[in-house]
This record gives sequence, structure tokens and C-alpha cells, in this order.
Amino acid sequence: MNLNCKIKIVIFFLLLSSFYPIKWAFPQNKNNSFQITQQSTENNQTTLAQADLYYKQASDTLKLGNYKEAAELFVKAAETEQMTPSPSWSFIALSFNNAGHCYIQVGLYEKSLNYHQQSLKIREKLVQLARNYCLDLV
Repeated sequence: MNLNCKIKIVIFFLLLSSFYPIKWAFPQNKNNSFQITQQSTENNQTTLAQADLYYKQASDTLKLGNYKEAAELFVKAAETEQMTPSPSWSFIALSFNNAGHCYIQVGLYEKSLNYHQQSLKIREKLVQLARNYCLDLV
């Protein structure tokens, strides 16, 4: 792995660690206004429970030092959350970020960089939405 890739990983880690989880969802309507939606269908609740279960399993696996398996479970949690009608994008970003950290531990730096980039992209969109929402309030 070259120095440039290591520097990029460190920069992404620093950028991501400066964000706090944001529990807002992406806009669901065409005019890009901020909208929080909640759907309580049985299927949605089952999918949310599965995503939480994968995340908890990943956390437990991480504590045991099985980094590659933990990374795969974090990715599975994020992908499961994406299938819900109104996904928690902060949860998805956090899961991708954690997967990236796990892949660093096993030396898979390109995979790590990919998941950190996905996480950063989601968080940047969340921050932009929050800024737009705050400007609409003024």
C-alpha cells in the first residue's frame, strides 16, 4: 500500500470522527424540503430489527477481535437498513465507517477507503440537508 492511500485513510478518519450522528432522513419529496417520515409497517419493523441485530453482532464480533467478520456484519447492517422505506442515513454512515475501521485492522486498505468514502458522502449530504433546513427556518 502506498503512502498516498494511507494519508487519504487518515484524512477520512479525521473528517468522519468530527461528525456527530444525525438522525434526520433524506428528503422524500420532489421539492427537496426537509421531511421526516415514519412508517410503522410490520415489514419495516422486521427489517429495522434485522439491521440492529446485524449491528449488535458486528459489535460483539469486533470485541472478540474478528475484524473481517465484524466488517462484513457492519456492511450487512447498512445494506439491510437501506432496504427500509425511510432509512436512518446516520446509522448507515456509522456502519460503513465502522466497517472501514475493521478493514484497516486486517490490512484491506482499499476496501477501508471505499467504505470511509461512502460514509463521508452520506454525512456530507446530511450536513447539507441540516444547513438547508436551518436556513429555511430563518
